[in-house]
Amino acid sequence: MKRFEVSTEIGSLSVTYQKQKKVLVCLNGAGLLPSYENFSLILEKPPPTIGYLTIDFPNTGRSPIHDQAGKNLDNLADAVYEVLEELGISEYILCAHVGVEF
Repeated sequence: MKRFEVSTEIGSLSVTYQKQKKVLVCLNGAGLLPSYENFSLILEKPPPTIGYLTIDFPNTGRSPIHDQAGKNLDNLADAVYEVLEELGISEYILCAHVGVEF
């Protein structure tokens, strides 16, 4: 597992990456916990042929604080694609956690 930052148009994003041909991409909603910790139970048990990538959006988890004025969901989606492209990930399964309470 490697933890590092990837520069995107919305700022630097903290990622945790375990390389494999197929990758489980875990996206966290807004919150203080890093994505890796939120998905730790899932990430402990993938088959050996599946890697993982967790992405902390700006101002969440381990990502630095960036001014997000004028940014929207499209900008976040574009940033995810930037990270995937930077790491050469083309085969992935998307897993998201939004933490909504009813």
